[in-house]
Amino acid sequence: MLRIILTILVLTSLIFSAPKRVVSLGPIVTKQLYLLGLTDEVVGNSQYCIEPKGVKKAVKVGSVIKSNIETIVTLEPEIVFATGLSDPSQIEKLKNLGIRVETIITPKSYKEMKEVFLQVAKLIDKTDYAKKIIEESDKELKKIKFNENNRKEIFFQIGKDPIFTVIKESFMNDIIGFAGGKNIAISGNGIYSREKVVEQNPEFIVITTMGGVGKDEVKVWKKFSEMKAVKRNHISIVDQDLFCSPTVKTFPKAVKELNTILFK
Repeated sequence: MLRIILTILVLTSLIFSAPKRVVSLGPIVTKQLYLLGLTDEVVGNSQYCIEPKGVKKAVKVGSVIKSNIETIVTLEPEIVFATGLSDPSQIEKLKNLGIRVETIITPKSYKEMKEVFLQVAKLIDKTDYAKKIIEESDKELKKIKFNENNRKEIFFQIGKDPIFTVIKESFMNDIIGFAGGKNIAISGNGIYSREKVVEQNPEFIVITTMGGVGKDEVKVWKKFSEMKAVKRNHISIVDQDLFCSPTVKTFPKAVKELNTILFK
């Protein structure tokens, strides 16, 4: 019996001990790993992942969807973090080669974001630290105040050609909600027409930077001079990275910024 107990303890230790070599195939997961204190341990990531200042650059192993299996194998990772966009056949190949792969879903709400963060933290033995970050973020969100009966109607643009907006089941819709906004585009798949926005006539239009395209979109929207958002000069540009791929820690920062835009 003692031998069985010891075996279980050893296996548990191996499963949840902090890995020394990690590969991440998704930008949001990579951010979480760095937030949880893994720096040199992240030996490989996707071409869309960005390392914090002062952190050694990881080897790029491909895109979010397609990865270079040979490159990943040569990095000898103890664990590979895949996403829902990762190629299932490549995940299977890695597993067949004896490499541990954990698939991390893209959260659809702040609640799911916290759950996913804890999932990642548990896999790298950082659960306690993750819980502290979550607790602090929850406290920051509670500080953000607004009148529930005075929510501001907002159109939040995150893409162009076609125009793409924030859908109901998304953590970005939670950003709008926590900030005191009311998303006018909660129905549908996210693709929206300019005509429909004009028809709904929101009080605010918020646009992500979109690699510089956001500024051009502001000029286009200003042509619709009869819209409330245009008349009141309520068209704003926000950072794409902060709003489209926040971590648990930066989520309150995005909410605060939007709250300021809506109620300044």
